[in-house]
Amino acid sequence: MAKSERSVFQATGRVEYGYHMSTIKKIVRKIEDSITIISFLAMTLVVFWSVLCRYVLKIPFTMGEELARYLMIYSIYFGVSIGVRKGSHLGIKAFVDMLPQKVYVVVEKIEAFATALMFAILFVLSIQMVLQFKSTGQVSTMMRIPMYIVYLALPIGFAMSIFHSVENIVEKFRKEGDL
Repeated sequence: MAKSERSVFQATGRVEYGYHMSTIKKIVRKIEDSITIISFLAMTLVVFWSVLCRYVLKIPFTMGEELARYLMIYSIYFGVSIGVRKGSHLGIKAFVDMLPQKVYVVVEKIEAFATALMFAILFVLSIQMVLQFKSTGQVSTMMRIPMYIVYLALPIGFAMSIFHSVENIVEKFRKEGDL
């Protein structure tokens, strides 16, 4: 802990928690960003290679389309959590921005809780789906990988979205001095 952080911790007793949370946030962000970037780049390369094989080399790359689809699934669901982290998802801001400040703050908090609840429900449903795929033993057509591995992206992405939603809730309440 830096000297300034130590003095704040001695005065408030709060920085220690914030220090550890910022480390966890950094780790989650690195994992999230890395998986999203790697899966998107890999998907792009697979599609490029598939086109090259089909039209230039005149040989089939049979699992290319399937692999690209599965990489896209990982890119999308990890990308969703990045969108939650950055607050870049669609919203009805025109209506909310017209509200009086006190009402706006309440609506903003309700939105944050509703978002976290929605991701929690989606997380539970996606876990059930993954367990269903695991119990059936279904494998992909060309690559022969278990389908539950493909769809693990959903609960992982939703769990990280919950993490960021809770982070947003804490931030909204801290902004108002409620925490």
